[in-house]
Amino acid sequence: MDSLKSPFDFVVYQDGSVERRIRDPAFFEKPNSVDNHRVVLILQGSATPMYVDYGYFVPAIPPFLSQIPANTPYLASPSTPTMVWAVEYKQNLVEDMLPTDYNHRNRGYLPLGDETAKQLETLCVMMHQRSNEIPQDLSIIRHLLCAYLLIIGKERQTYNKHLSTQIQRHGWNDFQAFIRLVEEHYKDRWTVETYARTIGLSSRSLNDICRANTRRSPGALIEERRMTEAKKMLINSDVSIAEIALRLNYNDQAYFSRAFKRNCSICPTEFRSRLAALISSD
Repeated sequence: MDSLKSPFDFVVYQDGSVERRIRDPAFFEKPNSVDNHRVVLILQGSATPMYVDYGYFVPAIPPFLSQIPANTPYLASPSTPTMVWAVEYKQNLVEDMLPTDYNHRNRGYLPLGDETAKQLETLCVMMHQRSNEIPQDLSIIRHLLCAYLLIIGKERQTYNKHLSTQIQRHGWNDFQAFIRLVEEHYKDRWTVETYARTIGLSSRSLNDICRANTRRSPGALIEERRMTEAKKMLINSDVSIAEIALRLNYNDQAYFSRAFKRNCSICPTEFRSRLAALISSD
């Protein structure tokens, strides 16, 4: 009976798959491994995660997943707590079991219905259990992973068709232009009017496009991007709250703290202390 060459751990970089409920938000800021493809399945969150993809951020509401091909840097800022399964695999592990045209290089955000998300979570649980068995049965793990990827492939095809329609109906190209501008200027405190004028739209048109694509206003999306950067600094540095507010061009620390609590339900100091306790508990 063949087994995975590498033991189940936080991530597996050799001949295998790995899945685990991730509790360390810093995980999302690590580049993908050179050899493995990664699928990140986000099922729950107390607030809206922000997934950075294709060089700009995409607001995403769970459940959704993102495919990160091998050797592809990426970034996401999860809410706390967030329920996540991460699956990593070498392409040659299942290549002979999938259709010849299966695209392991598919990348990016993929929204999921509740039923599909539940199916994928069940498969993650089963792969988790099988990976921990001694001895391992590699054939079962391969079949489970194959089923997992086939479901994702089918969902990707459906979403791409929907996206094509969305591009035509909801000003997707203008929305992408807005997202790219936000990524460039979220620290500059541009007004919604400035963004709209730069794209060549009225503020009302930009508002309609953003709501059609995300159900949120341009102002909310801009602030969410600032909060994503704030959370990065709170997680990855010892920079003071006052300095973070200054770097993000808020008028003062109190104003920044109110904005952070409005967006994340807790103040920056509490967010940092909770994360520190959570990471140290692992």
